[in-house]
Amino acid sequence: AVRRMIFAVQHRSALLIRRVSGIVSTCRHLCSPKPIPHTDIVNAWMADDKVVDNQINLLRRAELWLMLHLVPGFDLPEFLAGARYAYGSVTRLMYRYEFGILENLVSPQCLDAMRGAMEEFRSNAHRIVGDEPKDAIEVQTAVLQRVQILQDQGGEKGA
Repeated sequence: AVRRMIFAVQHRSALLIRRVSGIVSTCRHLCSPKPIPHTDIVNAWMADDKVVDNQINLLRRAELWLMLHLVPGFDLPEFLAGARYAYGSVTRLMYRYEFGILENLVSPQCLDAMRGAMEEFRSNAHRIVGDEPKDAIEVQTAVLQRVQILQDQGGEKGA
């Protein structure tokens, strides 16, 4: 009974993905002047465990597949390379208490968490000493687990 139920869920998910794929391809040129990732490209990203987390469940994968089609001009491998680089830059700014610069780079919630972490360091008599080289923090892997479409204050959508 469980196998039948799992098969039914997988089958329905596959049908949903096919239907959505048809809708996405039909509406592709109407949605945005920027190119939207083609289904073949998104499928390749989804199959690559160095790009998309292979541990996420089937429903999350379907959501992720759909959302990747809705982000005009998005290049996932390029985004992940930028994220790996940005982590070290943002961390260095946090260690230097340069929160004014970070305000433009991270969300308010993230900034609050960073301030809290540095305050905890300070209250425990810990401190970061010295200035490490740019390559001291190297992110080895970064994979996508979720996409959220956000709207900035200017009204443009982005990931």
